[in-house]
Amino acid sequence: MHQNAPHPWPQAFGFAVRDARERNGLSIEGLAGTAGQSARMVIGIEHGKRNPSLLTILALAQGLGVSPGQLIESAEARRETAA
Repeated sequence: MHQNAPHPWPQAFGFAVRDARERNGLSIEGLAGTAGQSARMVIGIEHGKRNPSLLTILALAQGLGVSPGQLIESAEARRETAA
């Protein structure tokens, strides 16, 4: 992987969050509010530019009404298909 290339895990996790958010009919601001995060943080995560902490992953999952494992499994599946 090139030094400046984005790491595949945050990108894949961001896609998983965006997919779950859109399936739930939530806006970025709506997810941010339910997860106790800033909209800027959610945008950064969805774009793969932020590497969320465990607590942030737990908050996002709760805000989305899914388990953290579901988000990670979705990210893993996306990463594997992109490879």
